[in-house]
Amino acid sequence: MVPIASNTKLFTAVAAGLLVEEGKLAWDTPVKQHVPSIRFHNDSLDAAVSIRDMLGHRTGITRHDMIWYKSDFTRKELFERLRYLEPKESIRQLFLYNNMMYAGAGYVIELLSASPGRRSSRSGSSIRSHDLERLLDRRDAAGAGAGRPLDRAA
Repeated sequence: MVPIASNTKLFTAVAAGLLVEEGKLAWDTPVKQHVPSIRFHNDSLDAAVSIRDMLGHRTGITRHDMIWYKSDFTRKELFERLRYLEPKESIRQLFLYNNMMYAGAGYVIELLSASPGRRSSRSGSSIRSHDLERLLDRRDAAGAGAGRPLDRAA
């Protein structure tokens, strides 16, 4: 496996967007409404943190990279550890880069997309092959197929 670092954040955000489109997730409602098992440090975060907050680095929780970097934790185990990450700022007040929120968002996506074969995976994208096909079909419908650039101005 080739590490591609933060490029995986794109796949996580796209997968979340596909679930929003399917009505399985909403950008601005608390994640807990969709995945009751998610737990943050306190009840107020549980009641407020949305997928947009998690992907936009605006939960108020700073990075805790030593928890996941080169660890043997599965995404499920990392997801279960979100509750121990104490916020340093109020929610939506400051951009605080946090890879753990992407790990948590990825696991939320796995739970909502019912891909049980990947649940024990330690790394990789949560996006499924049929989701990639949907995106490519959408690209073709927008006039970008058959070797033409994605940008319509071309």
